[in-house]
Amino acid sequence: MTSRKTSVSEVKKSQKITTSGSSESKSYECEVCQSVVGSDDKGIECEICKQWFHITCVDIKEYEYEVLAKHKIGTIHWYCDNCNIKSVQLLRLVFGLQDRLQKVELDLGSLKNETTAKMNKIETNYEAVRDDLKSLSQKIDNGIKQCLDNFEDRAKTIQSETRDEINKINRTMNTKIDRDYMENALTHHTAVLTEETYASKIKDEVDQHLNGMDSQISRVNDKIDEVRRKTVVEQDRENRISNIILYNVEEPQLTTNRDERWKADREFCLELFNKVLKVPITDEDITKFARLGRVDSLQQGKSRPVLIKFRDRILKNMVMESVGN
Repeated sequence: MTSRKTSVSEVKKSQKITTSGSSESKSYECEVCQSVVGSDDKGIECEICKQWFHITCVDIKEYEYEVLAKHKIGTIHWYCDNCNIKSVQLLRLVFGLQDRLQKVELDLGSLKNETTAKMNKIETNYEAVRDDLKSLSQKIDNGIKQCLDNFEDRAKTIQSETRDEINKINRTMNTKIDRDYMENALTHHTAVLTEETYASKIKDEVDQHLNGMDSQISRVNDKIDEVRRKTVVEQDRENRISNIILYNVEEPQLTTNRDERWKADREFCLELFNKVLKVPITDEDITKFARLGRVDSLQQGKSRPVLIKFRDRILKNMVMESVGN
């Protein structure tokens, strides 16, 4: 008995298994006829299930048997009927899985390409948006700077015009209230007309001119005060344009000192901006930070508002837009 894996010269040899120093013949049953495949029988082994068969039971001709016996394993394969059917099914399954795998790989490649294209497009759009934001921010900063410069120039112009107007009025007053001129005029009128009523009339005219000058001076002073008030209002508005006030922010423990309370409030606000509102605010972006009101006047269960001033109003606008969303 031999497997077709061996050579022709070994077909007639019997298989032995050496156990405990003695040789014993090992018998195999044919899976078809259930008879022993003896050492003198021509038998063949299935490469898959490892069961033995008489060649006559599986319809293998003599010359076919000789061909199978001459070839080494791996060149010609032989399977029993059951394993042959299963192997065909397995191969079909393998080929089907291989086709699916190739299709999945193609789909993954296509998906990867689409994803890469979309990511590139997103990155391009992101860069464009970031450039637009930088340009917009620069334009806003330039606009603010230009407004401030225009305001300062306008204020200086108004102040210069006011000073010129005051100087002009002073010169007019000095001209009209020149004592020598007035004395000469009075002497001249006295020499020509000595009547008391005419002198009184001249005096009344001089008083009227003086009162007119007082009225002009008063209007100029009012104009100067108005310019000062507008300047103060504009400066106050410009100072408050980057401010926000937070209400209902819980007070730190009153037993801590002032620096610890200030530090706790500041850390809370930075965490609120960055983690809750998703606005990237750093410690350097805050130029002023304070609680409004006195600690000793604080009612139980109440908290003082928190005043925060940013380094520019763009950060303030980002915070307000985030709160609105």
